Amino acid sequence: MYFDADYAEGVGRYFGIPAAPVLKAVPIRSAGFSVTRIDRDVAPGNVQEIVFPASEAYFMMLYLETVSHADIIDGKSQPVCSFPAGTICLVDLQEGASIALHSSLHSLAFTLPRSLLDEVAWLSPERPLRGLRCVRGYCDPVISNIGMALVPLFAYPQASAEAILQHIAVALCDHLMTGYTEETEAFRNRPPGVKTLAVWQQRTAKTFMQDNMEAGVTVAMVADSVGLSPNHFSRLFRAAMGVTAHQWLIRTRLERAKDLLRDPSLSLKEIAQTCGFSDHSYFSKVFAKYTGLRPADWRRVRSH
Repeated sequence: MYFDADYAEGVGRYFGIPAAPVLKAVPIRSAGFSVTRIDRDVAPGNVQEIVFPASEAYFMMLYLETVSHADIIDGKSQPVCSFPAGTICLVDLQEGASIALHSSLHSLAFTLPRSLLDEVAWLSPERPLRGLRCVRGYCDPVISNIGMALVPLFAYPQASAEAILQHIAVALCDHLMTGYTEETEAFRNRPPGVKTLAVWQQRTAKTFMQDNMEAGVTVAMVADSVGLSPNHFSRLFRAAMGVTAHQWLIRTRLERAKDLLRDPSLSLKEIAQTCGFSDHSYFSKVFAKYTGLRPADWRRVRSH
């Protein structure tokens, strides 16, 4: 699964409050960003189980009031923890997540798809793409201040808030990618002998892949564009970006396909060809593998 389209509409329904206020924006290209205001009452002595489906995204909660809840792992509830107001929890949704609420929850819930982090990384090619380090009950004044700046926006019309939200989303992602990456310290302190692509090579390779998508670009062609052998380029690209060149190209093709699927005048065959897929059938197979939906179904969901 790539990114569950339902997450882009906010997460209120997973908390049993489908009408929860949500702010949405597309900060850069096509990846979405959403913040949901969660006010979920739980009576004393009761427990409310919350289940999040798997998605290629991170989920972060900023607690506006102190709350008690427990992780559920393999169907078993873990010890209940208290999370003070102003702290955050950051969770990887790749395999889904479940919690048991033991008190009322008042928080801001952020949905951060990996594709959005990729797009923010594109703005700063010198930054490697790494997974985010998940935390529980962590006090981060920067994120707390960002959250407090967002609260008044829920009173604005969506159109009025979107421009502000775009800037806030990029700033938040940049902050997380600077201080919460799994390999931040390892990357900064890597031995001198461990080489990576130069900044200009990263930029050139990415641009070449985007500009030649329709031609069915190969890793060998990209390597040649920066003057390296395919094997050498592949090693350096992965060291720089945290993913293989093939994986990055697939993600880029899928993001381009999502852009084109918003145009109802384009057939799926035309979109497959434009994005460099060999045929419509292969395009549908890859798209469904990463998004959980066939292209036609994804288009139908987004058109509603």
